[in-house]
Amino acid sequence: MVFVLLTIGAGAFFSYKSMSKHALKREELNFMGSKGWSWFDEKRRVQIKRVEGDLPALRKVYVDENYAALLTISDSGRYRGFVFFDEPCEEGSAITETKYYGADGEQNIDVLHCIQGKLVFMKSWATPPETRWEGNVGDFSFSVSLEDWDLKPLQKAYYKSRAVLI
Repeated sequence: MVFVLLTIGAGAFFSYKSMSKHALKREELNFMGSKGWSWFDEKRRVQIKRVEGDLPALRKVYVDENYAALLTISDSGRYRGFVFFDEPCEEGSAITETKYYGADGEQNIDVLHCIQGKLVFMKSWATPPETRWEGNVGDFSFSVSLEDWDLKPLQKAYYKSRAVLI
């Protein structure tokens, strides 16, 4: 009898763990109500979204910190990074600005925008972004480790979109 109860208990425990893990994966794919994401590299928690007519995007969700980081390439070939914070805001407003001077002595301004009711920080790079992207804007901070991200799908789609048949 004890063996039967232990077997049932162990089965229930492992079923619960499996269902919890599946629910967490589903929560990551649908973070902040976003749809259409699938796993690009599930082990590293990197997702991809492909929409016909648009260049793909990669993202990683940081559920415990309430933000998601997204990378894509613009039509002009610049890498674009977005950090979406799971905080409500008024559509179209600029929430906060952080001013600082870069290594070149130029003043830079980081702005936290409200897009589709969510706080968004944006940055662009002419070349693939460095291995770590960190920032503090107003009361919000983020740290994204990009060394796990394989940017080849973004680059391949960009070059394919630029190809011209002769």
